[in-house]
Amino acid sequence: MPGNARPDDPPRLPASWWTVRHLAAAGLLLSVAVLGLAALFLLFEFSSLQSRELDRADLTARVLARQVNASLNLDSVGLEALERDVIELAAVREYREISSLLERVLANRPELRSVSLVDAQGKVLASSAAGNLDAQLPQEALAARAAVAGKFTMAPLMSGRDLGTMAPPSRERGMLPVLPVLQRI
Repeated sequence: MPGNARPDDPPRLPASWWTVRHLAAAGLLLSVAVLGLAALFLLFEFSSLQSRELDRADLTARVLARQVNASLNLDSVGLEALERDVIELAAVREYREISSLLERVLANRPELRSVSLVDAQGKVLASSAAGNLDAQLPQEALAARAAVAGKFTMAPLMSGRDLGTMAPPSRERGMLPVLPVLQRI
């Protein structure tokens, strides 16, 4: 026992061990460590949420792709059933009769806005929508023509409500996008 210490005094550390500066530095170091761990936790949670959202978006995209493919295949079968009649009527230029046939096909296909017969230059000869008749498709839509009969081709996204109002994409408000799907017959 040191010479001037009482028996009930707790043991003392040397005077230079804990100073105010050391306590402040230790507190600052502990605060930085806690903030670093909190930042790592937030980063981990953010990446986990982002990964889950990407997984959900991927699943939704796959489901929608399957649904679109099934719908296009069903539409293709329906149009193939009319193909011979349309070709015969087009040969004698009975475009009104073709339009009425296309209207009947469209009545049972709510996912289609219209079905039209378009010549090689992009002029609408017959359509299930009267507003599309005699419309001229933009060259951008014609560039994606299907090369093989019976195969679908998606043209680029265009502005407008239907073929009669279709134009290259614009930034105008109120113009809904149109996605032309072409099938060669």
